[in-house]
Amino acid sequence: MDVDAVLKAAIGQISSDFPPNQLAYYALTSKPEREVRDVVAYSMHLALAGTESIVTREWKRIDLAVLQHNTLSLSVELKCAYTFDCVNGNPNGVNYGNAVIMDLNKSVHYASDSTKIYAYLMLVHPKAKISSLYHHAAKYAYKINRSLSRFSEDEIASQSITNIRTYFSRWNLTPEIGHVPCGTAFGVDTELITFLFGPLSKQQITEMEQNGIQ
Repeated sequence: MDVDAVLKAAIGQISSDFPPNQLAYYALTSKPEREVRDVVAYSMHLALAGTESIVTREWKRIDLAVLQHNTLSLSVELKCAYTFDCVNGNPNGVNYGNAVIMDLNKSVHYASDSTKIYAYLMLVHPKAKISSLYHHAAKYAYKINRSLSRFSEDEIASQSITNIRTYFSRWNLTPEIGHVPCGTAFGVDTELITFLFGPLSKQQITEMEQNGIQ
């Protein structure tokens, strides 16, 4: 079975793997990196049942790993931020870009020449300001509202995608961009804007590191 296709299929059904609005609640109260990782891993586990591939989590500190005969055949590292981190004039987006690169470098330590390596970056994108009624519950209400005072939600989404693409283009990494509807929480419609990098090989990442990635 094509494990890459299984991964992409699992990513494609993230939204439907949660009850309505649950992912929006997770996304607005904290970064939903683990919750998304868990549903993707379980979806892959079901799809690969009865094959030689075993899907697990936190294998040697890799977020999501697919093993064949106890050898790493595919790895996925997940990171989550918010679109307000990545708008024009906010340097925080670079920090998350660096974190993705560090995760890719970490993956190399347990990879063979045939291991397929992925990174999955998610940006929580609230489409409206958080009401003052919920400032105590929504984790980043102030930053969300401040960003939406400067830009429209469409501008925030567009700037975030452009800035993430630009950051990774210096290493010729072109992500596959997706949009995951999360539903509504605290009266705010929310989605994840996602960036899938890979499959990359151990050799490709090693060459990137030799070219100056820290």
